[in-house]
This record gives sequence, structure tokens and C-alpha cells, in this order.
Amino acid sequence: MHLIEKFLGKQGTPTGGGLPMPAKEFLAWAGAKEIILDDRYSSDQQQVVFKPYRVFDRCWGRPDEPRGLAHFLHSILDAIPAWQSCYLWCRNGSWSPTTKSEGDLLIATVYRGAGIPERWQGAVQFHRPDLAAVLAVLFVHCAFGWSTWEDVFLVPDHAKLIIGVDHHEVVWAHFAGAEDLAPFVQRMAAAGYNLPTDLPDETFRPLPWIKTRTDQPGAAPNGGPATPVSDSELTGGPPSVS
Repeated sequence: MHLIEKFLGKQGTPTGGGLPMPAKEFLAWAGAKEIILDDRYSSDQQQVVFKPYRVFDRCWGRPDEPRGLAHFLHSILDAIPAWQSCYLWCRNGSWSPTTKSEGDLLIATVYRGAGIPERWQGAVQFHRPDLAAVLAVLFVHCAFGWSTWEDVFLVPDHAKLIIGVDHHEVVWAHFAGAEDLAPFVQRMAAAGYNLPTDLPDETFRPLPWIKTRTDQPGAAPNGGPATPVSDSELTGGPPSVS
């Protein structure tokens, strides 16, 4: 019950004050921050990325156990440089469940509690007091998202990075510049989450910054303690696309 109350509020009351923002308005705001829909891919594969394209990306495998997942996501939000508001963008701006599974019913229920209108097309802005609502939305997408359509992106007001919840069971951090990458990685490590030592799954292309315990690019499922990475290696990731 403690986790349910934490995410959805006591006695079923909403925890969030999400402010729906039309797609055009959000993309105009994002464009001023050098963030666009990735034009290197077809319209059904687009995600929000920095342009000019950046190579400052890292990802973490997410826990399966609910309490561990909640702590992991809270750690992600805590690692973001100080922010007062953020924007959530579901892949292609569509907040519409793709099936009528039990998971989608839970996602739709969290949407209502977080203030996201049914079948909304656009972004949703949240302020810092709405942290529980942001956690809840990210949580259900981690737990029940299974395709690109369920990928969710978080952009804080300062736009120093983009957080991406990926259906490949990882959470990405895409950085606008190298200066914020190492501090974020260090904050995550302090919370108990080191960088992976292997590729998350066989669909991933090689990631130069992932070093296995034998210092070779990984190809097995994610797991095991992270090998320390030098500051120079921290600034050499792949393009912001998974």
C-alpha cells in the first residue's frame, strides 16, 4: 500500500497537476533548446534528440522488482541538475495505449491521476511538486511498455539532458554537453547504479563506452558490477539513438 499511496495518492486522489501542452507549442519550445524530433528516422520511429546531434549518451538497465524500480527512477530524477519543471513526451506525442491489456488499463489509470487527458496528442508539463505523478508515469511505462510507442522522454526546464524510458528495458540519459555527463554518472553510482558492463540485449549496436570486465565490448545481457571508466571515456558515446 505504501508504494500505491506514494504514486497515486491516498484515498485515490490525484497527486499531479500535469499541464497538457499542444505538440506544436512543445516542439517550438524544444526547438529553441536545440531539441527536435529525430529526422534521421521515419515518422513512426522518431524520438526527441539534440540537434546538432550529440554523442554524450549513457544508459542503465532498470530493475524488475517494483520497489527497486521505484527507487531507481527516483534516483534518475535526483541525478538531474536542479530543475523546477519538466516536460514528458510520449513517442510521437501520442498518449494512447496501443492495446487493451491489463498493463494498458493501469497506464490509462495513472494518466488520469497525473492529469493527462485521454488520447492526448502533445506534451505534458509537470512542476517539482508533481514529482510523484512524474514517477508514476515513468513507472508504468517501464513496467508495461513493450514497443517504441510506449517510449517516454523527459526534458527538464533547463534542457541540459533528455531522459528516455526505452522499451528495451533501459533508461537513457542524453546530454547536451560533456560537462554534465560525468556528474550524472557519479550521482547514479552513489545511489547504487553503476554503468552496465554488457550490452542490454542483442539488438543494440556496440556502445564504445561499455567495457566488460575483460575490457572488451559487451554482447551478453546486462549484469554484474561496472568497471570504472575514465573521464575521457565518459565523453565518447554514440549518437542519441537506441
